[in-house]
Amino acid sequence: MQWNFGDIVGYIKSYISPQNTSTAFSAADNLLLKNLVNLYCEEASINYPINELRVPDYFIRTYDDYSTGTLTVVAGSADVTLAGGTATFKMIGRKIRINGENTYYTIINIDGAVISLNRTYLGTSGAGITYQIFDNTYDLPSDCVWVKKVYVLSTTYLPLKEKDWDFIEVMDPQLVNTSDDPEIYCLPGNKTRFEPFDGTTYTAGVSTTTSVLCTSLLANDTIADVDYYKDWNLINVTRGLSSKVSAYNPTTQTLTLVEAIDGQTTGDLFYLTANRKQISLYRRLTSQKDILVKYYKTSNKLVNDYDVPLIDEDFREWITCKVLVVWFSANDTMAAKYQAIASAEDLRLKNKYGRKTDSSVREGVRKKTGRMMTLRIQ
Repeated sequence: MQWNFGDIVGYIKSYISPQNTSTAFSAADNLLLKNLVNLYCEEASINYPINELRVPDYFIRTYDDYSTGTLTVVAGSADVTLAGGTATFKMIGRKIRINGENTYYTIINIDGAVISLNRTYLGTSGAGITYQIFDNTYDLPSDCVWVKKVYVLSTTYLPLKEKDWDFIEVMDPQLVNTSDDPEIYCLPGNKTRFEPFDGTTYTAGVSTTTSVLCTSLLANDTIADVDYYKDWNLINVTRGLSSKVSAYNPTTQTLTLVEAIDGQTTGDLFYLTANRKQISLYRRLTSQKDILVKYYKTSNKLVNDYDVPLIDEDFREWITCKVLVVWFSANDTMAAKYQAIASAEDLRLKNKYGRKTDSSVREGVRKKTGRMMTLRIQ
């Protein structure tokens, strides 16, 4: 039997208010209930190897080093000026090494020929200075919650081993070691991107509606980057509301939103942000190379009553009880009752589905990973 968002919300309401499941809930109550359902759908997708969320493929193409032209640098300044080359907004977040020094900086903004660094330049002032812009860290898809395996495609699916970030820090803190193929990978954590990059806001342009925002100010304005802002979060500062971006049209310079922002109109102030898990490769690649990442993804966010979750109806009782524990948190007796049922459901689901764990943990072996005690059964 297929279930949808409206089914699970109505089912939970029948436990909260058995006599009336329609008029007894305020708009705030409904919003809280829906947010809790989404929260525990995501928790289930993180903890269990659910078939619909199993191991999709994601491809990363590494960057060429860029070193065209020269720099003018000033000791003690965080801005350097490029001559004879072209800096693009895509370089924001990458690293730069100046004059072959064993120190690298991170690019935090591009303004024409001016490249802003994350800290002041520690070397000697000068012009005609050589440089390298490179990267060893790449974003993973927004729905990735756990990496299973990483392969280098150009060498007949060479599998890479996972290591801690501390290993790379010890082996190569300056990121100078290069190779035709990486040897290992690590997952250093999350990275948050903002636009505008200077921390200010953009202004919504003419023809903006509650579900479509028009602007000519975005750094990304090329046809080739039509998906660049997909899955970013748009924060409408004027309304105090946010929504995820479902599509970007660089021709009309419009952002389409997953959920309409009530009252949004021309002149509203907004900014964009994206939070991505990341993968780092060691040794550092200096040319384009295709990397295959197989991962588990998180459950899709449910918005409309007819939206179908990617997790099986088998999780309905578990989600219901988890929601009711929070809902009845002020009632010790009721909260304890549903917590006991949730714990029993959790045990049942673990026995049926097994549990996801780090890719470095062998099948069916318990091991403390530093994040949680895990057991994987397949």
